[in-house]
Amino acid sequence: MSKPRPIQFRAIHDKNRWRHSSHQTEKHAFVGSSSTDTRSARALFEHRNNAINYNQEGEPRFVVVWDPKADVGTIVRPDSSKSDGLLRASITMEDIERFEQEGPPSDAELERYFVPDAVSISRADFHDLDGVNEDFNQRLAVSLQSSAADRKRRLARADPVPPRVEVRTSVFVRNTDVIVEVLERAAGVCEGCQKPAPFVRASNGTPYLEVHHRVHLAHGGPDTVANALALCPNCHRQQHFGKWVGY
Repeated sequence: MSKPRPIQFRAIHDKNRWRHSSHQTEKHAFVGSSSTDTRSARALFEHRNNAINYNQEGEPRFVVVWDPKADVGTIVRPDSSKSDGLLRASITMEDIERFEQEGPPSDAELERYFVPDAVSISRADFHDLDGVNEDFNQRLAVSLQSSAADRKRRLARADPVPPRVEVRTSVFVRNTDVIVEVLERAAGVCEGCQKPAPFVRASNGTPYLEVHHRVHLAHGGPDTVANALALCPNCHRQQHFGKWVGY
C-alpha cells in the first residue's frame, strides 16, 4: 500500500508553468529523503529528475510547496550559495489558490517573493545607505518587469505609509573654497548646457547651480577646481543617471 502524499508540489518551468505533483513530507519535496531521491525540488533544479523531459517542460525556475492544512506555503528557487541549494520565501495561501485557479504569473512576479516588501522592512535589515539603495533597486527592477495586473494586485495590498529606517553613512568633507571658485567661474551659467541657472536661491538670491566632480570623489577623484563643474540640476542628474555627455 502506497504512503499518502499530502504535500502539494507545483513546478514552474519555462514552458510548463504549473506542473502538478505531491510528496509525503516537506523534506521529500525540498531535498528528498536521500541522495538518490530524484523527485525533490533540488533534484529538479540540478536536472537529476530522469522522469522529466527538460526539453519539453523547459528550464525549472521555481517550485511552490505547501501543506493544505497550513496557513502559508513556501516558494523556492535555486541558489548555490545556500547549503541545500535552495532559496526559500513565504507565499500566502491566497496567492497559491489564485495560481491554482488562474495559473501562475510571470517570473518577475514570482521573483518578487524573494525581495523584501516595503511593509516587511525591518530597521535591522539595513546597516548603511548602500543597503537601502540596493534593496530599492532590486524591488524597482521587479516592478519594471511586472505586468500592470501584478502591480495593481500588489498596490491594493500595500501599506500607504512607508516604513522609516535608520542607517549609518559616510560623506566627504568637501573644500568650500572649491565650491565658491567653481560657482564664480560659471557666473550663473550652467557649464553643461550653457543656459542660465533655472532659479535663484531663496537664502541669498544667487543663481542656483550644483558643483559636480568630473571624476567622482567616491571613485578617487580630487576635490579641486579643475575636477569640478557648475551644473544646473538637470545636467547634474544627467551626469549621474543618464547617458554620458562629455563637457
